[in-house]
Amino acid sequence: MPTDNADKPRTLRRQIALNPDTLPPEPDPARLPRLATRDQLATIHARYFGPLSPRTIEALPLPYRRPPGSPALYEVGPFLEWARQRLEAAPVLIGGRRRKAA
Repeated sequence: MPTDNADKPRTLRRQIALNPDTLPPEPDPARLPRLATRDQLATIHARYFGPLSPRTIEALPLPYRRPPGSPALYEVGPFLEWARQRLEAAPVLIGGRRRKAA
């Protein structure tokens, strides 16, 4: 018996679409989805820490799951920890004009 799947999304990526406007103001793992695709992690990173390519996420040493017929799913908690460590390890720069030596 055929089932009517015309109104259902074909991929998990379409089911769990992340809108940057609906993300919480702070990166709270309890208020974010537990699992996310690379594109969704890139959206989360862009919202809280700055732009990051999904291809960069692919190269990270983070564990992921690959359900049959679905894209790779990463846990958001360890990803946020990696992003925080990366931000805290960044050097602090001071801007402004240099004064000319007299």
